[in-house]
Amino acid sequence: MSDMTGAPSEDQEYNLIREYAEALGLLVIYWASLENTLSFCLQKLASVDEWTSDCIATSIGKAEGRAGLIQRFALRPGHSPSDEWRDCVIGMCIQITNLSEKRNRLVHDDWFAQEDVITRQNNAIKIRKLGAGETKSILKSVPVPSHVGEIADLTQRTALIMLHMPFLCTSYERWKHKGRPVTVPPQAIQLSMGILPASTPLDD
Repeated sequence: MSDMTGAPSEDQEYNLIREYAEALGLLVIYWASLENTLSFCLQKLASVDEWTSDCIATSIGKAEGRAGLIQRFALRPGHSPSDEWRDCVIGMCIQITNLSEKRNRLVHDDWFAQEDVITRQNNAIKIRKLGAGETKSILKSVPVPSHVGEIADLTQRTALIMLHMPFLCTSYERWKHKGRPVTVPPQAIQLSMGILPASTPLDD
């Protein structure tokens, strides 16, 4: 949180940002759980032990990198229980990549409290790409208003993906080793398309 001219007193600022801080903290907790979930999914899709999957996941690091590897596993010839399953897993991974960019901005942006408004700013300097023959220039993002709702939405999507992905990957393992048919939950299909389902696997 940064100081700005005209910023509220410390007590006022604390009250203003407390709800945001709690929302961001919940997002960080769920995101860490999602990264561990992706390690579990790598274990199931690669048919390796937990130590091996953790070594792979640690080497990749970020959630979007793990999601990219899961996509490649799902696309291997002969390794998709059904087109529906494959498309759902790939869609989930795409959603993870999209959410990761938003999560990074929420976690790493500079936050400002001024009067009754919360804003955040990406302080990274970007190079503006111009047309041929024009001189490049640098630019900086301006602060944008933020609200708890955008954080809560991202946290909800993260939590739902974290619930659905292990189910999909465990279903793959049962199909691969025991020949059991795979049924993809409608909620997972919705989520893979960026639509928030009305219920979760725990509700079924």
